Amino acid sequence: MAEMPKFKDRRAVKRGVSPIIATLMLVAIAVVGGVVVYTYFQNISSKVAPQNTIAENIQLLGYDVRQVNPLLNHLGGGITGANNGTSIIYAALYIKNNSPSSLQISKVYVNGAQYNFNPGALAASQFHIGSSTSSGTNTINAASTDTLLLRLSSTVSAGANLTVIIESASGQQFKYEIVAGNRIF
Repeated sequence: MAEMPKFKDRRAVKRGVSPIIATLMLVAIAVVGGVVVYTYFQNISSKVAPQNTIAENIQLLGYDVRQVNPLLNHLGGGITGANNGTSIIYAALYIKNNSPSSLQISKVYVNGAQYNFNPGALAASQFHIGSSTSSGTNTINAASTDTLLLRLSSTVSAGANLTVIIESASGQQFKYEIVAGNRIF
């Protein structure tokens, strides 16, 4: 019998990356991925509209909600034609703008009922800033004190508790509790 030729025992030569190089490559890929994600979120956050950073603050210094004519404004002067002496129709709130800039009041709520701004003569459920029942504004200057005049939606009795919420044009709300029939200053 013929003898079979012997083949050389060949072991496959393994070629690859050493474990140290593989580890360094994985770390590099992770770092690059982290930088890409960080840059992506930085770009998104810079495109978001900036929030109003001006702090708004309205302080209630006092109020006059009495059955007298005239009601008194924040300077002690009279607001003629406000109440007729027999019923409470108007409320005068003495407010101070502690904000660094002028502040615009968009709405006022009294016991949940919404009051809207009217620059002219006030009807029920309307307000303006000023010392007259016939004209006013809805803006109070920075660091100034003024009278917020409300024409109540209905007459209230002396001793009635009123929750007043003043809302600025930016939507910030300021809540106060007052008692009808009193003057506090």
